[in-house]
Amino acid sequence: MQWNFWTVSPEFAHQVTYLMGDRGLPRSWREMPGFGSHALERINAAGERSWVKYHFTSNQGNKEMGGAEAELIAGADADYYRRDLHDAIEAGDFPSWDVHVTPMPHEEAKTYRFNLFDLTTVWPKADYPLIAVGTHALDRNPENFFVQIAFSPANTLPGISISPDKILVAPVFSYPDAQRYRIGSNSHEIPVCAQKTAVNSYR
Repeated sequence: MQWNFWTVSPEFAHQVTYLMGDRGLPRSWREMPGFGSHALERINAAGERSWVKYHFTSNQGNKEMGGAEAELIAGADADYYRRDLHDAIEAGDFPSWDVHVTPMPHEEAKTYRFNLFDLTTVWPKADYPLIAVGTHALDRNPENFFVQIAFSPANTLPGISISPDKILVAPVFSYPDAQRYRIGSNSHEIPVCAQKTAVNSYR
């Protein structure tokens, strides 16, 4: 069923080649890149708008494993990836990723040669080169592995907004609703989910 779905949806070809190629079996979470598939809108202090995607480049390098080894690990050790990450952080070997953005002027999306908000596309680096903006590091392990967490793409930082990406717009609506159903109407007050700054709310 999965392959039938992919073959009749050619826009998935790019993602399938990643999953079924070497990159689909990373050696560890520490040794794999990250890529924000969704485009977001960025608004600066002057009110100027641009579109942006985020890229995370592992400072540990990208390393993969073979299919036979992955099959053995999957059958014998379901916690392999989580334990590897936990143990590395516990030992002081903090993994980090260089963070890059690919900003695009707001108006260019209207006339670009393909739909830049299509989740399955990658913006050509020749047109929108990566710009380094910082480093993301994991320097401590969670204190409580059992606490409820309520993630939602509707929660954005000042200066970041949602793009017309249809696969992003849907969870912006549905995720908060799902969290209210799953955890309760006060899910935003769980300490790990709570705002660290003052909040202005219409509720």
